[in-house]
Amino acid sequence: MKHFMCCTITLISVLLAVAPASAQGSGRLIGWWKMDDAPGSSTLVDSSGYGRNAALGSGVSIIDGRFGKAVLFDGSVNAWAQFTNPAHLTNFTLAAWVKVTSFANSYPKLFQLGYCYFQFSTSMPGKFSLGIGSTPTRGEWNSNGTGPFMVETDKWTHAAVVVKRSYTSPTEWVTQPVFYINGVRCGTLQTPKTYSPDAAGSGSGYLGNTGVNGTRAFDGAMDDVRIYDECLTDREILELYQNCPVVVDAGLDQTCHRAIAQLQGRLISTNPYSAAINATSYWSVVSSPIGVLPVFATPFLPATTVTLPEDGVHVLRLTAVSELGTTSNDVTVVRDSTTPSGNSAPVVTLPWSSTSSVLGQGLALTGFVTDDANPSAVPSLRWSKLSGPGGVFFDNAFTNTTVAYFSTNGIYVLQLAADDGAATGADQVTVTVNLPAGDLADGLLHWWQMDEDPALTSSYDSAGANTLTLRNQTLLQPGKIGNGLRFPSTNSYAQATILTNAECFTFSLWLYYDAAYTNNIGKRIFDYGTSRFFIYFNPDKIYLATRNLADTGDYSWTQQNYSLENDKNQWVHLAILYDRRPSVSAGKRQAFYINGISTGSSALGAACDGSKAFTTGDLRIGGNGSIRNFDGVFDEMRIYDRLLSDEEIKTLAIDPDNNHAPVIEAAAALTIQVGHSVDALARVYDDGQPRGLSLATSWSVVSGDAAKVLFDDPGDPATTITITRSGDYLLRLFATDGELSNAVNIHVTAAASGTILMLQ
Repeated sequence: MKHFMCCTITLISVLLAVAPASAQGSGRLIGWWKMDDAPGSSTLVDSSGYGRNAALGSGVSIIDGRFGKAVLFDGSVNAWAQFTNPAHLTNFTLAAWVKVTSFANSYPKLFQLGYCYFQFSTSMPGKFSLGIGSTPTRGEWNSNGTGPFMVETDKWTHAAVVVKRSYTSPTEWVTQPVFYINGVRCGTLQTPKTYSPDAAGSGSGYLGNTGVNGTRAFDGAMDDVRIYDECLTDREILELYQNCPVVVDAGLDQTCHRAIAQLQGRLISTNPYSAAINATSYWSVVSSPIGVLPVFATPFLPATTVTLPEDGVHVLRLTAVSELGTTSNDVTVVRDSTTPSGNSAPVVTLPWSSTSSVLGQGLALTGFVTDDANPSAVPSLRWSKLSGPGGVFFDNAFTNTTVAYFSTNGIYVLQLAADDGAATGADQVTVTVNLPAGDLADGLLHWWQMDEDPALTSSYDSAGANTLTLRNQTLLQPGKIGNGLRFPSTNSYAQATILTNAECFTFSLWLYYDAAYTNNIGKRIFDYGTSRFFIYFNPDKIYLATRNLADTGDYSWTQQNYSLENDKNQWVHLAILYDRRPSVSAGKRQAFYINGISTGSSALGAACDGSKAFTTGDLRIGGNGSIRNFDGVFDEMRIYDRLLSDEEIKTLAIDPDNNHAPVIEAAAALTIQVGHSVDALARVYDDGQPRGLSLATSWSVVSGDAAKVLFDDPGDPATTITITRSGDYLLRLFATDGELSNAVNIHVTAAASGTILMLQ
């Protein structure tokens, strides 16, 4: 269940600055060659900002690449790109997209940084090699040399290495590299080695060769080449491989008969492993009537308001910036100060006047809107909270269909409003949010969270004592929450001991099917071979198969009206209720749930006499040890000795990565007396996401004499404000959860005397 936070906020004197988009990863991006230079260029531009433009040898040309353009190295002595080497690297990351033409040359280089060599092995083409020292073979490590961790020719592959080094004495280093292919570790970690440090960061750096006229030439293409001066995490490497820029939606075009228009921009993450929007955004003016400059209330937020001083057509642009690229989208806002004739306000109808929900679960909301298309063709929509004891988070507040989440239980009134630019219509619904029933710790036999260090070959049981042992290249990689299990080879699986012999079970897990390495049939999710119990995927349905009680025949059920193939490359929650009691009803009661929704199960043609008990053998997850691996990732796997309720399964299926920006509730304007103090001017709610980050808030003075605004504690969200000079002030409250942000502006009038007014 999500944990929510509420803060009572008062004014803080210093603006929490909106920082530019940080580099993808924890370290600085100190070398970045996008390879999008014009054909015929003799230099590659460094986009990191560190000025490491790379000069090209005559054996290098610009071609079409993985993203835009790429650089082709022809494998000759003149195939090189030379740049200023980053000095004094200790921990660092090298990454590139490569398309190998051939492995004919000896130790073909991807990178050379002084005495550091990231290359392909000569003894086994397609295998990575790393050398640190005065010769390419000194202190050398090699990646896993078996499939699927091999680079193939004529195929774009993402290659990366993370090098961690530390001093054990003034004259000795311990170095440990980690190799990655297509965003995933190449099997097990490399063995740390100790040696005397060389100047790995001295001299020039090279791509594609050991230097000018070098003899270790790479034969193939490179694209999106990067150097970081820190060790990126597994998840950050995976995000580089996925290369999913943020999608920008500037909202619908609109006609507005007011001076202020609502902009409904959104940044949409397309990364299936993380909801993080690793980008900053800003609004700009593309075109506007001559002499008119629209003013954005909070130009760094996708959803904001804009003041349009004069009538006319205004084209506004929302831009998102990250190191994966810059994306933008335009919206046209027409201001017309005349009153439209014959206009009727939009009619909003919600299908119910009241409903209920369970705390922690999303409430699906749908409204119906009709309008006369005057003056705007399509009215702007917005969901909001009118009353209630906590915060409300909407997946998308600007559409008629959305999902709402609540920070606490109680009674709320929500509203859907439709605005055609001149008139507004709305409808309301009362929502009673109840506390969840039941206890998800009750009957929990096993719970593998899979959040161990990827260097380990085990995953511990948080509920019992049934440790999973990772077999045949099964490895820990980024999962739905923290890490998960990847089964890259046909014989990969994770093994546990015998299950408790209960009458009923519930199996629950998150799974991500991508067919990244293999494509077989009968992909195992759970396998209890000796007892003939399987949950598997083949080829588009999920099956449950078991031996009968007498051990003389088999039963099999499938889920209805669902194909996992249609949900490829995204996380899906699967829950299966398994009842092995000998009765007709039990034989037809096996139930399948996808993302918390029951998909039913097929009925048996004959009565079920009960299923065979778990008495011998072992439990295998993700494969059967031969050719039945699940080609994807598992995470958060649970086994219960009871049948969970629909409500409990929905709770397990709540998306833990569904982060929402903090919600700020504040008055739009107020008047205070000079020299008097006020507090509790706003409330901020946070949904507790993302994990590991915390809510931060800050206030700034946007306009007015900032020196006359006094705060007790600028870092305390419960501080008080005192204004010592009369006048008008515009104050901004900013809130961020470390990933998503929100802000509001409050107009404050400081009066020499009179009554304090609060205006909504």
